Amino acid sequence: MRHYRSDLPKPELVIGLVGPAGTDLTGVSTALLSALKPYDYKTYVIKVSKLIAEKCSDGVRNELDDCSFERRVEILQDEGDKFRAHIGYGGALVPLICSRIRFVRQNFLKEEGCLDDFDEVELYNHCFIVDSIKHPDEINMLRNIYGEKFILISCFSDYEDRRNFLRKEISKYYKTTRGKSYDDKIDVIIETD
Repeated sequence: MRHYRSDLPKPELVIGLVGPAGTDLTGVSTALLSALKPYDYKTYVIKVSKLIAEKCSDGVRNELDDCSFERRVEILQDEGDKFRAHIGYGGALVPLICSRIRFVRQNFLKEEGCLDDFDEVELYNHCFIVDSIKHPDEINMLRNIYGEKFILISCFSDYEDRRNFLRKEISKYYKTTRGKSYDDKIDVIIETD
């Protein structure tokens, strides 16, 4: 397999990011991409919010396309909770995460001409960053599935930094810098998270 380097084999990794609402996990993902690049890791970011959105009804997806930042966050938080409640388990989103990893792995291996069973082939020198994990059951399941290849990174920004981050994201939608008027929206996002 072309992606396997016998002189420097590096295992497939799955890095899970966890952090409270308003923590810049996209910035953390970008920093991880940069940090892993010198080690010849090809990195994929899996946004759990996108996986949730893909499972929503057409009506909910249409609303997501046209709503404000804070409404989008609210909808995705609610839909994630509904999905977990429907399945009856806090780790209900893990199969969606694993399916995305498997999909990326299969496509890459097919492009390489690999004829082996894709579930039995490790994708060396590749890393999947899961942005973001919200339930302890998700962590436990990912640890059980990937073992030592699963790395959990807990990210944190202080309260005011998180509020400022959310204020900036909300302000982008309304195209204004009058951030104080968004405090009630910010409080709802943080409290719900």
